[in-house]
Amino acid sequence: MIAYSVGAGVNIGNVPAAGVPANGVIANVLQGTPFDLVTEDGIFSLYMKGNAIGLTHTLYLIENGVQKTIIPTSAIFLASTVNGLKVNEDLVMRFRVKAGSRMGHQISNTTAAAVAFDAHYVIE
Repeated sequence: MIAYSVGAGVNIGNVPAAGVPANGVIANVLQGTPFDLVTEDGIFSLYMKGNAIGLTHTLYLIENGVQKTIIPTSAIFLASTVNGLKVNEDLVMRFRVKAGSRMGHQISNTTAAAVAFDAHYVIE
């Protein structure tokens, strides 16, 4: 199993601690993580929530040099609970991935203030 989490108030990799800056974009949350280049076949799961309305995301997969959009630009749902993800409520998507694939997850903020989000990525 491979897992990676990004959370509000935690500065991990290329995600600022405050979340997505006002009117800003994080081009690829997964850059430099184990999901940037998938090392094993498995089922990918994305759990996610935003701490305010105004966040959107796009999830894509590159297999054999071909980019496929898995989740077209869409809204990130508000948190079902404060301070954490619930696996029974915050599941966004599950799909099969192959070793050698590359993944990307772009997060955009359409508001005038920074907005935090929580995401948990898993390959089983």
